[in-house]
Amino acid sequence: MKKVVGLSLIVFIIAGMFLFDGQSELEASAVPSDSAEVASIQKTVDPNASYAALRNNLAAIGADLITRGFGATGIGQVVGIVDTGVDPFMPGFRKADGTLKIRNWTDITKEGKAVILGKYRSSSGLISVHNVDLKVDSLKSMSGTYVVGLLPGVISEQLPSYPDIYFIAYDPNEPGVYQAVAIDTNLNRDLSDEAVIYDYNVSRTGTLIQVDERKAISVVVASLSARGDEVIFGFDLHGHGTGMASIVSGYDREQGGVAPGADLVVAKAISSDGFGSWTNIIKGIEWCINHGAGVVLVGAVSEEPVSQFLWGSVERLAREKGVHIVMPAGNRGPGVGTLTVGSSWPGLVVASGYYPATTFNALFQREIPRDMFYPYSSCGPDLQGNRGIDIMAPAIAPVPEPGYHQRLQFALMDGTSVSAAYTAGAVVLLRQGAVRFGQDPLEGAVWALLEGATPLAGLQPVEQGYGRINMLRAWSAVVRGIADSRLTLVRKWMGKAEDTDLWIQGHQLGALPLWVDNLSTKVRRVNLTATEDWLKSQSMYLDIMPVDQRSTLIYGLGELSPGFHSGEILADDPETHWIDRRMVINVAIPDEFSEEGKAGFPVTFELGTVLERRFLEVPQSAQGLSLSIVALGGGVRFMLYNPDGLLVEQGWAEEQAVCSVGLPKPGLWQLCLFRDPQDGDLDRKMAAVVSASLYGVTVTDLGTSDGVQDFIVKSDELLGVTLSFIGPGPNSEWRDRRSQLIPTHQATFLPPLEITQDVETICLRFGTGNSSTLKGYVYYLDEATGRWTEIARSETDSMGLGQICLHEPLRGRYMACVEGYSGMGSSCYGEIDFLVVKGGDGSRVPLLGNLNLLNPRANLMQVQAARSPDLPAVFVIRKGATGDILAVVERAGAFQPAVVQVSGTGELRTIRAFLTDSLDPVDAYVTIGGVAYQLQGGMITVPRPPAEHGEYAIPGNRGMLRFGSKREL
Repeated sequence: MKKVVGLSLIVFIIAGMFLFDGQSELEASAVPSDSAEVASIQKTVDPNASYAALRNNLAAIGADLITRGFGATGIGQVVGIVDTGVDPFMPGFRKADGTLKIRNWTDITKEGKAVILGKYRSSSGLISVHNVDLKVDSLKSMSGTYVVGLLPGVISEQLPSYPDIYFIAYDPNEPGVYQAVAIDTNLNRDLSDEAVIYDYNVSRTGTLIQVDERKAISVVVASLSARGDEVIFGFDLHGHGTGMASIVSGYDREQGGVAPGADLVVAKAISSDGFGSWTNIIKGIEWCINHGAGVVLVGAVSEEPVSQFLWGSVERLAREKGVHIVMPAGNRGPGVGTLTVGSSWPGLVVASGYYPATTFNALFQREIPRDMFYPYSSCGPDLQGNRGIDIMAPAIAPVPEPGYHQRLQFALMDGTSVSAAYTAGAVVLLRQGAVRFGQDPLEGAVWALLEGATPLAGLQPVEQGYGRINMLRAWSAVVRGIADSRLTLVRKWMGKAEDTDLWIQGHQLGALPLWVDNLSTKVRRVNLTATEDWLKSQSMYLDIMPVDQRSTLIYGLGELSPGFHSGEILADDPETHWIDRRMVINVAIPDEFSEEGKAGFPVTFELGTVLERRFLEVPQSAQGLSLSIVALGGGVRFMLYNPDGLLVEQGWAEEQAVCSVGLPKPGLWQLCLFRDPQDGDLDRKMAAVVSASLYGVTVTDLGTSDGVQDFIVKSDELLGVTLSFIGPGPNSEWRDRRSQLIPTHQATFLPPLEITQDVETICLRFGTGNSSTLKGYVYYLDEATGRWTEIARSETDSMGLGQICLHEPLRGRYMACVEGYSGMGSSCYGEIDFLVVKGGDGSRVPLLGNLNLLNPRANLMQVQAARSPDLPAVFVIRKGATGDILAVVERAGAFQPAVVQVSGTGELRTIRAFLTDSLDPVDAYVTIGGVAYQLQGGMITVPRPPAEHGEYAIPGNRGMLRFGSKREL
């Protein structure tokens, strides 16, 4: 069985949260554009409750049984921790003989880089530095020269008086080779009474700086150059990394972690203020792999995808070394499609979270009826449409705060990084088992983990993957042996054949072709079943010859209600001990907007119900989207996501909440209403009523028929308008349209624009949610002085929409930027549309009839479709009085007209498609009555009622083409 999972401005979050109560300048962003942020530790937990919760979590995944029953502790395995650093002197990181479990330590962030004051010679055992005398009489330098420096200010800030903390580096063994460091930990300027420490990677030494009676800061030398001109210290002032390592390794001598026998290597890739970058995360993973890690635990994920270039490099390295990378799903759920990393490679394991009922009771002294989904878990499908999530693990745990070495102080942490830590520990034990029983450590461990998992009833594959970790079942799979069954599933959708899961957005599933490949050398019978009643295989089983392929059809049965639906097609060879292949079919059905741009629906939460997802299809162009949520019988949390899975707005509706988004991206928007078990009130019913509206000017594409593209243009008021193409052809159009996250109080710059000929308009449009504000600026380069000059600015209005239009601009270079100000956190959501309307000959839009006035209702607009790919595609609708842009619309291109026929009697209908000119069959993607079908060989036979019209898409087309009459089905 091969696992199949899914994989600008990139914003990170540490996927674990500590719970707690309660004028523009043209300059680069001070915070990295791919920054990460974590919450601070503020809520402590009673030690008795903490130890009970920790034991319950180990029991929930079955790790305690494996340790006691089979002696598996992870010995011989090495775990890499990519996070905020780790305090190596916590009691859980010492072995029984007192030696440290942490082998290596590095600081990718360079936050620990010391300030070097210079090289000095001593006189009578003293070094005088800036009128400060430092005593070094017992520290013998072979060259007589000492490097003097200050510890990073971030350490001094932890002490009450913010003192300068001096250190010296010297050469005790060979002249000019600096190996030893002494830190003035007691702040008495006498370094001769300090413990001498060396590079941790060769000595495993460090020292403590006392903060108060109970707490100290652990400091190690992460690197020391031979010349002494660069010293980087290692520490964890945040605590997130120490918490993650504790879950894997242990807390003290009485309470171990999941894999207490494993060694650790530590890469600090997130700074003490909680910020990091994808670049540093990837560097941290690579460093851990190159320093012997067999499992790398990553504590941070992004809200936007990692670049394929960065991820591809680290995945190749991990493949070569046979290393598992374990990552949290992220805490931007419960929206589906919110994952930002994924791969079909089995070495990547992505973990979502749940509340174990016993742990929840121990921590909060109240019961929940069963293990429950952690509602902030980011969910699949991933960017490729795969389930994305592999496994589910506890998402809440007490963790020891760094620096409390004598008597632990626990803080409560929840989030999917907790889940990833438990998963990493489980993978370590299974790798140990795989080695013991002669299995491949990488594939044997991950397949056993997944096949041994226990699904949580009521959850979908995109939420829980294969289910909760069950180490007893997984260990049995390792003992029995589990391997690739050499069976693959390939499906076709929207013209593409792929061996991935499928996410259908906006349509019901009609039917699709599925191929089953037998890559083994024996004849096999493969049973095909579905996990949901609405999903069915045409064939109950297929007999497949060696190295051969058979095909069948997958049907969607019945009409699914608005919301998210997920089911699996299971391909099983009865002669194996596991399910050989799984393919997840996900369907998102939206609530429909009326022609007036209105939609609404009720949501009911029965006893114990915690989550409801609904979708709204935003058309091709809209000025704004508004939502009203009225809660009845109790409060409810909500999160609103754009079509890319980016979190736009979130909040709590006690009675009513209203949110709006300016310039929403076209596509399927998602609203999640949910209750967190930590909020209580699960034992009573409640309801919510949602009202949605599209405001301003909205353009909806109805498809193309007979070379004419129909649109509905909705306006809230009477408006005089003009229409024009933005360029004479697709290759001459200039437009930068993006949806992204913008760091708060920072500027995001768009690519410079050079105007070399007369144009009509340069326009910067931008929008955001009502909890944020965007400010837009346009600059012009003064060639004489070489300086950029601000020539226009604007900001979003009360509905989240802003615009700058420069009519008849001068020739020259322009640049635009957008600043974000958010009430939601460190970043805000931004919709940006920067374009040029060139005007001139060929800018006229070929309308059927006239459209110079929009009435305050739905208006029909008909445009001739492009007959050639060289004809202009994008046009704007502008306000006649001001020239402001109201909508940007894409014209369809019907360069390959086709004929679609639906024929047959009884319950079965055959859908055929062929090109008009050549009559060659075409594998079109056809929708009839909102139900989608993928043709194979130009046809498909399916059960469905008679139909007289529908839509189809074929390769080479822009947009959907209509066929048949316009009568209702």
